[in-house]
This record gives sequence, structure tokens and C-alpha cells, in this order.
Amino acid sequence: MDILDQAQDYEIRDRAASIATARAAVADGPGRKFCLKCEELISPARRRALPGSQLCINCQRTLENENA
Repeated sequence: MDILDQAQDYEIRDRAASIATARAAVADGPGRKFCLKCEELISPARRRALPGSQLCINCQRTLENENA
């Protein structure tokens, strides 16, 4: 296998990884994936229900209790 074949193989793998990442992002739903405050994963159900969610449910509850 020469250098051109290696480069082509690398390009194919890189493109496949990019496509897989894009498909996962689309399938995963809109919005942020990680909470701005604690950096934990925001559940996919919460992101689908509230597409603009920036906080996980626990941080959102804490914020609401502090402001109540």
C-alpha cells in the first residue's frame, strides 16, 4: 500500500466519522447536550421537551428554589 492509498483510506475513515457524528447529533435532538452549571448530560427527553434547555433538571430545580 503506497502513500496515496493510505491517504485515501484516512480520508474515507475521517469522512465516515464526520457523517456518523452528524447523524448522531440530528438523532439526539436539539439544544445543548451538557448543563451550563454542572456540565452533566441533559437528558434527551428534556432536550426534546424544552429545546432551549441550558440546565439539567437538577440545576434548574436548584435555580428555581433559590429564586423562589
